[in-house]
Amino acid sequence: MTETPTEVMEPTVVPQDEPLSFDDYWGTEETQRWYFPDNRQYMVVKVMNEGDRTKYERTTSQDITVERQTQNTHIKMDLAKDRHGLIKAAVCDWNLYRKDRHSGQMVQVPFQGNAPNGLDGWLQHADPRLVDELSLFIRKVNPWLFGEMTIEQIDEDIDRLQKVREDLVRREQGKESSTIR
Repeated sequence: MTETPTEVMEPTVVPQDEPLSFDDYWGTEETQRWYFPDNRQYMVVKVMNEGDRTKYERTTSQDITVERQTQNTHIKMDLAKDRHGLIKAAVCDWNLYRKDRHSGQMVQVPFQGNAPNGLDGWLQHADPRLVDELSLFIRKVNPWLFGEMTIEQIDEDIDRLQKVREDLVRREQGKESSTIR
């Protein structure tokens, strides 16, 4: 039996106009700056990844109690815990100054994370309006957080903003009437 030579075919190479590329699905190191009203001081807010999300959700988990006999459900909501937990999970740096008690000069405050002189301290002494604005900015940078808001939280934000609007309208009307004499 004699073997007949078989023809070996070379694989066809199709030229690529563009090199193959892959997307990176390992999260992001992206950050955004949220500026205080002076436009010089700011908080650095990270676009949160799944690890950050898990940390945030664990620190802000809520108790749900269902009574079998009455079918009553109790949900304990702590809005401050949620707001502060969100800020602590998302803020990763800052450029922030504070008046020195001894000299009266403005000195830069080093970022110390969630230490008592860091975010925890700032959150205890900050203007609530600034905390609300920062919280809203974090939600805008991390759109998945809007899915975590309850209807009640959205309604509370709407009520709060409506009251702020009414106060501002009254204040503006008061300025106009005090200047006309």
